[in-house]
Amino acid sequence: MSETYKEPKRYVGALVELDLDTWLQEGHPQPECPTCAAFDKLRTEAKERTDYTQVWSAAAEIRAHPHEAYLKNGESSAYPGGFPE
Repeated sequence: MSETYKEPKRYVGALVELDLDTWLQEGHPQPECPTCAAFDKLRTEAKERTDYTQVWSAAAEIRAHPHEAYLKNGESSAYPGGFPE
C-alpha cells in the first residue's frame, strides 16, 4: 500500500482587523517636564504616521517616568544639577 503526499489546503480569507487597546497609547505628561514633553512629541509624531509600536513605547516611557522626582528648579533624582542638554 503506497501513500502519497498531499499538500495541505490553504484558505485565504479577508483580513481581520483587531481593535487596539487604547490604554497602551495613554500617558499624561507632567507639565514643564522636558522629558515628558519629548516623549509626548515622539508619541504624537508616531500617531501621525501610524507607527503604533513607537506610540506604545513613548506612552510607556511617559507612564514610567518618575514625575514625583522632578523638582521645580529642573533637577531630578536622575540628573542632579539639571537635565543634560
